Amino acid sequence: MPDVEDVKQMLGTLTTSADIERLKDVDATILFDVKGGEGGLWTLDIDHGNISFEEGDTGSPDVTVESTAEDLKALISGDLKPMAAFMRGKLKVKGDMSVAMQLQKLFS
Repeated sequence: MPDVEDVKQMLGTLTTSADIERLKDVDATILFDVKGGEGGLWTLDIDHGNISFEEGDTGSPDVTVESTAEDLKALISGDLKPMAAFMRGKLKVKGDMSVAMQLQKLFS
């Protein structure tokens, strides 16, 4: 099971592994609320392809994504598809659903 540092590292990899070209039209702040003992809050800011990452809740996110560390790891690694995770209740999404739909670009 991933611990807090694993979660931090996994989310941090999105800043370099995401396809920037696919995110050029995205301007959004996403709060990842990871549940469980290995959980915590992390904010990912996407500014037209530029991605930054900070620990904690840095303000008013456009979207909040709730999951366990295990499901988040599977999502980032590509073992779990975003829409399937949402439909199976492995991800809970709150906020602007049009922004949430664009998050698929982050994980594919």
